[in-house]
Amino acid sequence: MTHHKINLEDKVSMKGEISGTYRKVIDVGTEDIVIARFWVQPFRILERTTFSDEQKGKIQKVLNQLAEDMLSLRDDIMSYSKEVKRYFEGVKSGDFYERKGNIEYFKEVFHGKKLVENFYFHAELCKRDVYRLLKLIEPDCPNWPNMKKFFSKDPINYRRLEGVFITQYEDLGVIREIRGYIEHGDPDKKNKIEEDFDITDIYLEETEKGTAFHQPYFNYPNEVTITDLNGSKKNISLEKITVIDLLDKHFWAIFNVCENLSTFPLIKHLSSDWQPRCIAMSNYDPKCPVQWIVEPSQTPRRTVNHPPT
Repeated sequence: MTHHKINLEDKVSMKGEISGTYRKVIDVGTEDIVIARFWVQPFRILERTTFSDEQKGKIQKVLNQLAEDMLSLRDDIMSYSKEVKRYFEGVKSGDFYERKGNIEYFKEVFHGKKLVENFYFHAELCKRDVYRLLKLIEPDCPNWPNMKKFFSKDPINYRRLEGVFITQYEDLGVIREIRGYIEHGDPDKKNKIEEDFDITDIYLEETEKGTAFHQPYFNYPNEVTITDLNGSKKNISLEKITVIDLLDKHFWAIFNVCENLSTFPLIKHLSSDWQPRCIAMSNYDPKCPVQWIVEPSQTPRRTVNHPPT
């Protein structure tokens, strides 16, 4: 399992009048880890599997859809961070903000809420796509809550996949619940007043060091309840984390789970003439940072769980 973290922080100073921190995601164009892991990597592996041409055609269609939805998910988080930066710069320049006496005027609408809704829509689509893929390759695979037991029955091929699934399962549950609130509101109707999904407004605050620019947090829901792998209920608070931090965390949760679910089941079906090799992070090709490649078989043949070489 590999976790990747993009450095998203950038300090901004505004002539002592307004200061704060915004977050950004770096667009690396075609040299993109999403393209490498969801277009290049699985299709290279699929070519060397023992599936029939008909099976490969069906798998390719799902892989195409997964790759497109992962790219949309990446674009959603990047668009959100750009929207924060746009609003930040507009407030700094005075184009979006004006103060008359003790009254504040924001002249421009912040469009972050819609981008967050798009993000969680595509996150659930990615989960749907990769589940369809898994069912094509492993028809007996159960639903999400029961996958851990299924993976544990095949430790030779799925030990790493089981580990990724366990570590990311809580975030998968939070993503599902947030998407539910976006689409349906409070699923248990605990609140007497009907509420819709919402994030807080960007706002300014006077401090000893000047005016601080505050990023949005989740306003509703500010807490979700998930069912963990042992079947117990768990409350997860969303109050003390900014929206961009939560998007960042959930992007990599989806990325890790979907990459591994679209890789290990294919590796399991490699032709006997080929074997997988995990590339160490220090040896990633910067122009195409795939994690797994296939190479001619050796004796003894490497297993999926062989440490990186």
